[in-house]
Amino acid sequence: MKRAVLAFVALISAVGFSPRVVSASQQFYLATSPDSKTRVVVSQRLLRRVEDRMFFEYPVSMVNVRTGDRFELFMAGAPLVAENPRGTFRVDTDAFQVEWAPEGGDLSVVSCLTDSGDWNIVLVDRAAKKQTDLMPLLKKGLQKKMGSSNKECETPKVTVAKWLTPLKPVFKLEALCGKVLKENKDMHKMTPFTHWVLFDDEKKVVKECVGCEEEKAIKLFSKKPKPTPTATPVEDATPTAE
Repeated sequence: MKRAVLAFVALISAVGFSPRVVSASQQFYLATSPDSKTRVVVSQRLLRRVEDRMFFEYPVSMVNVRTGDRFELFMAGAPLVAENPRGTFRVDTDAFQVEWAPEGGDLSVVSCLTDSGDWNIVLVDRAAKKQTDLMPLLKKGLQKKMGSSNKECETPKVTVAKWLTPLKPVFKLEALCGKVLKENKDMHKMTPFTHWVLFDDEKKVVKECVGCEEEKAIKLFSKKPKPTPTATPVEDATPTAE
């Protein structure tokens, strides 16, 4: 997955190369769309004050550069954001990724690393201001396939392999899967497994290709559906009286 383009604003100083330190009440530019019309930012917002101590939250939002209109995606936490005692916060840019749809499309795939080590992945529609949690939908087919053969998989690594169209991303899921033993339910004989998913924001999972090579998956996903045959009208053969 390509690394997002990074920019930052106001009172930002670097500690090494990453993470970066941002002053209180500021925002950090995580990514900018290829057409420069949208930015993804993480901001600091006062949540509550207890005596002389302030507690903050850190919303990640998409911002329309021209109008300033914001669409809030989720609240950031560790490891993306870490607070400092003096009221500043650090941003670990390696914990965030974004893939923009080609041709100026409104969709994008936003990934954020969680403190458990897994990635939170959402599909964002900027025009409709809606987002879809992808992980449960993408993993469903893989879990079904493995469950039927008495296997289980670790949490898969998910990447955008390509955009079939600006509205249809193709996801690649890579995971280690293994047979479940009846004795202790531990997995063994772990082997790498690849699962491909063609996704559509309206239809959700359109097609899947379990254990396929990339060439086969893309060929399958690129096939156009056969047109539905139309019924030929039958003429009324009822004889008419003379």
